[in-house]
Amino acid sequence: MDLRDLVGKGVFALWKDYREFQNVYIGPGGEIAWGEEIDLCPDALYLRITGKRPEELFPKLRELVVQYA
Repeated sequence: MDLRDLVGKGVFALWKDYREFQNVYIGPGGEIAWGEEIDLCPDALYLRITGKRPEELFPKLRELVVQYA
């Protein structure tokens, strides 16, 4: 997945330092993380890769969207 659009922005400035970038790990919830500052939710990554909308991944959200529309 290409995340270069995030590099250098906000907390993602950390990624400009290759040594810091190498400290990546998988967190207990499946998130990809770098220290306490950055974590990428697996669901958000999936949505970004597939182009799907949250309602497609979580059908209950569709009901909420209809209720509040």
